[in-house]
Amino acid sequence: RVGVQAIESVRAGWGVSVAIGAGAAGECLEIPAITVLNGRSWKGSMLGDVRPRSELPGLIDLVMDGQLQLEPPITNRLPLERINEGIDAMLKGETIRTVVVF
Repeated sequence: RVGVQAIESVRAGWGVSVAIGAGAAGECLEIPAITVLNGRSWKGSMLGDVRPRSELPGLIDLVMDGQLQLEPPITNRLPLERINEGIDAMLKGETIRTVVVF
């Protein structure tokens, strides 16, 4: 219901609602057709919205200079043999980011 409320709350004609992240596996969003027919838009952003060729070099520079920290969102580190546990934890919403070490 939150997704429907989000798109219905933006301005008719040019409003854009942006969903960040991912919903639960198999989750659907049912939006009345008139909501999008009157000019509202729905946009998703999963794992960020970066243009790799133009923006990634700058992000790498920030990391190398210590201005952007990548460690805080990491909640788990698992060996490759336990990757299925990491996927299960992600689907259950038990982890923010799992790094697979191999």
